[in-house]
Amino acid sequence: MGNDPWSSEVRAWLTDVSWTKNFARADQAVTSDPARIRDLLDFINSDQGSTKFTAEKILRNLSVSHPALLYPHFDVIVSWLDSPNAFIQWGGIFILGNLVAVDGEHRFPALFERFFALLNQPAMITAANVAATVPAIIRHYPELEPEITRRLLAVTANTYYRKNQPSPECKNILLGHVLDSMDAYCDAATAKDQILGFVQSLTDNSRAAVARKARKFLEKHQR
Repeated sequence: MGNDPWSSEVRAWLTDVSWTKNFARADQAVTSDPARIRDLLDFINSDQGSTKFTAEKILRNLSVSHPALLYPHFDVIVSWLDSPNAFIQWGGIFILGNLVAVDGEHRFPALFERFFALLNQPAMITAANVAATVPAIIRHYPELEPEITRRLLAVTANTYYRKNQPSPECKNILLGHVLDSMDAYCDAATAKDQILGFVQSLTDNSRAAVARKARKFLEKHQR
């Protein structure tokens, strides 16, 4: 991070943010000096402790409040998808989902396969985080909706794991997240009938919360 005074104090600053939970002030500090985004990215790449997660959260918040400031670092965030640290990987998923809103260079479509392949990862949380980004992605890239829907419907064939063991419950939880995503765009979907058939199959899901969510979904969209 060089000899920049701000950079030399970045760990102390991030530690203070972590303790005080003052992320609004952190967001303001970064937006007032966007060059500091690089400091945070470098810190995430080099930190061996847990402080890097505070830096990631600041950047994730920034991707919501000021995505255009983070967009020049799109490729760096893409690299997080391959991070061995699940929390950094999940941050990358959410941030990229937010950056689609300002994707003037149309970078996301080239990333499509790599991004949505994460739906098939054995970790349910990873797949759920991808599903959570779907409404924003479809909003800005409606032409991707048919293939995204196909990928979401296909998760029924996947196996998700908890403590290295297949977990039907994790799969059910994921299906609940998929329902939430589909709820946001179902009425405009090209395969609405397929979506409704999928939802109908979940009305007797062994996880009561998923079954209730499926029934409410049909009440809302089945016309």
